[in-house]
Amino acid sequence: MTLPTRKPALFRALAGAALAMLMATPQAALAQDGGAAADAAPASPEMNWAKVCKTLDSGERACVIRQLVVNGGLYVGSFELHTNSSSPTQYLVSAGLPLGVLVPFQMTFTIDSDRPRRVPYMLCDTTACYAQTGADDAFIASLKRGASLTLTGKVNRGDGIADFTVNFDLHGFTAVMESDGVEVAETPQTGDNTALEQMLQDRAEQLRQQLGVPADGATDPNANTDPAPSN
Repeated sequence: MTLPTRKPALFRALAGAALAMLMATPQAALAQDGGAAADAAPASPEMNWAKVCKTLDSGERACVIRQLVVNGGLYVGSFELHTNSSSPTQYLVSAGLPLGVLVPFQMTFTIDSDRPRRVPYMLCDTTACYAQTGADDAFIASLKRGASLTLTGKVNRGDGIADFTVNFDLHGFTAVMESDGVEVAETPQTGDNTALEQMLQDRAEQLRQQLGVPADGATDPNANTDPAPSN
C-alpha cells in the first residue's frame, strides 16, 4: 500500500512552526514503556500544547494546535488540530505514529472512555505515518472536556501483531485553542526557519521565566521507549 508523502504547504509550514515551539519549551510529553504514557505533568498544562497561526489574504486565520510526544529526542507520536474558518472543512485532525505501523489496520483515536474512532492513514514521511480526518464540533467538545487522548496503531512484533499506543494529555488544550497563538508573518521556506525558531525560543524562554521552570526541566534521561519497529 503506497501512501502520499506530502502535506499542503501551509499546513507543513504551520506544523513545522508548532514543532519548533514545542521543542523549545520544557514540555513533559516524554513517552515511557513503548509510548504508552507520558510522565510528570508540566508546570502549566498549557505547555502541553503549541498553537501557531497565519493570517490569510482573506483576513481569516489558519491555525495548528499541536502536541508532540518524544523520548530521548526520538519521535513517538504527534496530534495536530488544523483550524481554518474559511475552509469547508473547518477542523482537520492529523495524528502521527512512527514508521513501522501497519497502515492497513488504520489508527484508533480514544478520548478517555469514549467509543474508539478508527481513522485511515493518509500519508507518510521519513519520520511517521499520519492518519487524517475531518472533525466536527462534537469531537472538539470531547477534546476540550477530556483528560487523555490515546492513539493506537498496529505493529508487527515478530511473534504477531500487537498494539502500539501513545497517550496525549488533554489538560490545557481548551486554553491554548482559545488563545491567539503565535502569528507566523510569512510562510517559512524549507531550510529557512532560523528566524522563526529564534522567535519561538524567545517566547518559550519568557514562559519559563514567568512560570519558574528550569530550562532542562522536561528531560528524563532514564526514560525508555520501545518505538514501533520497521516492517
